[in-house]
Amino acid sequence: MTGTPKGKKTKKKKRRWIILFVLVLVVVIAGSQMSRFSGGRDRPQSVRVEPVKRVEKLTSKVSATGQIQAKESVDIQTEIAGIIVDLPVEEGDVVQEGDILIKIDPEQMRTDVRGAEAQLAAAEADAQGSLTRVASSKAELAQSNFQIKSSLVDLEQGKVSLRRSEALLARQKELYETKLISPEEFEIAETQARLDEVRLSAYEAAVEQAKARHEAQLVGVDQAKSQALASKSRSEAARATLERLNDLLKKTTIRSPIGGLIVRRNVDLGERAVPGVLSNPQATLLTIADLTAIEAHIEVDETDIVNVTLGDTVEVLVDALPDDELDGIVTEIGNSPINLGTNEAKDFKVVVQLSDPPGVLRPGLSCNAEIRTDEKSDVLVIPISALVIREVYLDEAGKILGPVTPETNMEKSGTGAEIQAAPKDSTETKPKANEDEKKKEEREGVFIKLDDDTARFRPVTTGITGEIEIEIVEGLSEGDAVITGPYKTLRLLQDGNKVKATSSTGTEVKK
Repeated sequence: MTGTPKGKKTKKKKRRWIILFVLVLVVVIAGSQMSRFSGGRDRPQSVRVEPVKRVEKLTSKVSATGQIQAKESVDIQTEIAGIIVDLPVEEGDVVQEGDILIKIDPEQMRTDVRGAEAQLAAAEADAQGSLTRVASSKAELAQSNFQIKSSLVDLEQGKVSLRRSEALLARQKELYETKLISPEEFEIAETQARLDEVRLSAYEAAVEQAKARHEAQLVGVDQAKSQALASKSRSEAARATLERLNDLLKKTTIRSPIGGLIVRRNVDLGERAVPGVLSNPQATLLTIADLTAIEAHIEVDETDIVNVTLGDTVEVLVDALPDDELDGIVTEIGNSPINLGTNEAKDFKVVVQLSDPPGVLRPGLSCNAEIRTDEKSDVLVIPISALVIREVYLDEAGKILGPVTPETNMEKSGTGAEIQAAPKDSTETKPKANEDEKKKEEREGVFIKLDDDTARFRPVTTGITGEIEIEIVEGLSEGDAVITGPYKTLRLLQDGNKVKATSSTGTEVKK
């Protein structure tokens, strides 16, 4: 019971010492940082300096990788299934257009052709019979038409005979009533009139019958024509089937569509050739490439493709031929990315036509290419490593007032270290009061070393980019001392810092 209060006091005492130690440590670190911020500007930093120079020629290039491909390449596939009975070519053989590449067993196709020939013969015979039926129907139609006309003649004759009989009967009746003729003569005239009337009725019925028969013959002719048309269509279908089978029979012998080199042979004698579905690579029997025209298919990053234009000259280096630099020209630029739909960086296909390809080139060889996208003469340049990005103040018109320094904006580096402040006596244009209300913007520029060993940030306008140098369009003059490194110092350097120029070995450069 007596030991507990003493233990609690000991723990509280240790806690107070720990808190005191932490506070002292914070004060020391803060003092160190403040010393770095306030006194670092007076401690010269070692930098590398190079003058702005003028070069006779600056070339902008885009680098990319890809493969060598033949300009014209054909995958040979079959349209029919069958056993390969002849394969006279080997991989690496040179073939001419029309040369035999593969023969597939044609027996099944020959049987199909004979069956199609028989079907065509039957269809043509049926079509010929249909034409005969059409002709017969037309003949019957003509006969029925003649019967109509003949019946009409008989009808007219019957009408004339009836009128004459009726007239004769009327005269005989008058004579009979006056007792000038005998009853027998009157009865003869009356009988003749009735006979002519009955005969006329028969003629009228014959005309109607002939017309009905004529209508039936018209329908028969139309039916015969329809049957003949159907027979003709069946005959044409049978002929088309025969032509298709004959074409497939010819295709049991596969010939080369182009002249070139057999770069791939995927089948052997006795294997079964299977027709391909669309561009199924498993159905490819042979691949022929015309190696008289060779291209490099390269993949250019989306950030560089906007600088590539048709006709740009290209230097191509094939991995298999490291000592031979090949010349080429850009002949095709893809409009859509190759890896569309992925989250990776987008690449675009660019086709380069090689000017004088050596005969040892083969499709599929890896290559590196440098596309000359631009070239200028007599330009000011600086090392690319000298370019930095800094915030500057802008006035309402967008004119640069001066760089943002840690005195007004405690910027942080990528590692969290504070960037050193510029000296108070800076002669550069500085924004006046209320800097936080001024507009800030990141600008590209360089640090130049003044005669008083002060680093000054100067925004620049750049042009084309070479391998290690970049064109300066505006902001620098020839001979200006540009700070190029080291990278760690340049990354943290601020406007107004004191610097001293050193050589690449680290020794100070004397003025």
